[in-house]
Amino acid sequence: RQYYQGKFRYCINAGEFEEGIKELKEHLQDSKKFDLHLFQKSDFYFQYFCIYFGNNDFEKALDSLNEWMQLTDNVERKDLQALARILNLIVHFELGNTILLDSLIRSTYRYLNKENRLFEFERKAIEFIREASRSQSKKEMRQLYENLKQDFEQLSHSPAFGVFQLFDIIAWLDSKISGKSFAAIVKQKFQESLKPKNDTSDSNM
Repeated sequence: RQYYQGKFRYCINAGEFEEGIKELKEHLQDSKKFDLHLFQKSDFYFQYFCIYFGNNDFEKALDSLNEWMQLTDNVERKDLQALARILNLIVHFELGNTILLDSLIRSTYRYLNKENRLFEFERKAIEFIREASRSQSKKEMRQLYENLKQDFEQLSHSPAFGVFQLFDIIAWLDSKISGKSFAAIVKQKFQESLKPKNDTSDSNM
């Protein structure tokens, strides 16, 4: 468990999703040798979701997300439920389920409002999905992505934003804006984070 949790975490943070899917397949085989309850944990299901999403396998990402949402611990944590429901909208948007999205948006809005989890972040995300699911030109879609990214960056210092750092939604928006893959954006951000900051102590000499 510890090996796979660490390995998955690295692959997700580093954008190495192809490596992650190979490890996931081995993990699923290895898990058959042990008590299944050892692997029915929220961190595993969410990591499955991230790895499948990073490989553009949105059907399996959705399956993992549904498993994650059904875990008892997550049901009790309203912040995780809020995150899961926003990610659910994003996955269905990626799958092109525009007809289904209309009812999902309404049910998500009702749930979050009822649970007092309809913060500005959730509201902006729902508004974006509602607009983006309608027929839009490439120019209009790019503007929607850019607007949402700007909104999220402004809200990123809010305490309520913390749970949404579990999944790099900003990287997803950057991939849409740039036309690069989600994996490429995550990998680029990871590599940049490893670079030492420029020493400017001598810049004024």
